[in-house]
Amino acid sequence: MKRTVLLLAVGVLFVGVVSRVADAGSGLTRVTQLVPAHLQHIVIAYTDWEAIKAAIGAPWLTSQASVDVRIAFARRLMEDHAAASAYGLTRLSVHAAAWGFDTTDLEWEAQITATGTPPTYLLKLRDGFDLETLVDRFIERGFTQTESYGAAVFSRAFDPTEDWTSTTEIAIHNTAILEDEKLLILSSSFAAVDLLLATRAGELPSFYDDASAARTVERLAEPFAAYLLLGESTCLRFSPNPLLDLIGTPVGNSALDDLRAWLDSGEPLHRYVALGVGYRVEQDHPVGTIAFAYASAEDAEHDLEPRRLLAGSGGSSHWEAPIAETYFVIENAQVDESAIILSVRPANDQPRRLFLMVLYADAPFAACR
Repeated sequence: MKRTVLLLAVGVLFVGVVSRVADAGSGLTRVTQLVPAHLQHIVIAYTDWEAIKAAIGAPWLTSQASVDVRIAFARRLMEDHAAASAYGLTRLSVHAAAWGFDTTDLEWEAQITATGTPPTYLLKLRDGFDLETLVDRFIERGFTQTESYGAAVFSRAFDPTEDWTSTTEIAIHNTAILEDEKLLILSSSFAAVDLLLATRAGELPSFYDDASAARTVERLAEPFAAYLLLGESTCLRFSPNPLLDLIGTPVGNSALDDLRAWLDSGEPLHRYVALGVGYRVEQDHPVGTIAFAYASAEDAEHDLEPRRLLAGSGGSSHWEAPIAETYFVIENAQVDESAIILSVRPANDQPRRLFLMVLYADAPFAACR
């Protein structure tokens, strides 16, 4: 970047930061390196825009393309793919004009939510993107620049009378620019941005060093998009009610009998420490992975069959229909070390169904009791 405005802390370099960046694998791995491990009820929503653009056949697409082309991309995305995190996507027609970038300029992105923390975004801009354009917008709009842990942070109080507030997300009001990575950290809370910067600098432990989070990310196998839910309370989001008496259910009587027998048995479903739901494309079709990371292999082995039964024979409370019709069909279920892995085929070849299941907390097979 030509401007000296971002060079306030050029001498403040952290060897730990450099090594952590060098060790990063997929974008989702990089995200776990930046999320503080002490946060509670963590949900990470992740989208690999490079992978999706390549699958659609438009790896070249950036905000330099016409608005019509970019909107056509968004429509194709909704039909054949799914975005877990989608910063500014609903404002695609105006975002680049207002801020110098939009979704099509991203390699990947993530949205992080946690108890007591507003939605915070990580946006990885493409190689060759000129950050000076974004800095110009901040200066023109009266943002204040400060420095934190070697990064320039641009902040401004929210003012709904400003026309530009409707062109982007509220998180723009506190934006850290990591020039060396072409990475933005954005949140409506300065404290949230500062927390991730402190984690990047090695001042706080991250989920990158958490074995359960690492195992779950590994099982998702560099997804096109994914949700990662962390913490032993994750299972409490979901109800174990499998809706067995569904009108017109295609599930056979024997499968329902097996599930009823398990429900009546009183057998527990153990808590797990991380849940990952993601998809990728293989042979032009979306395939999904649902991964439960446990503290012990014994708990995973115990829960494999009941979770498979609940996923294969249970129902959706939201749709009042079988999971096999609304969300996915199981193709394989197994224990891999201390993790349960469900390989699934999204209903109607629509990977967004997997994410709706998470957003609606409509997954009886993910509950505990």
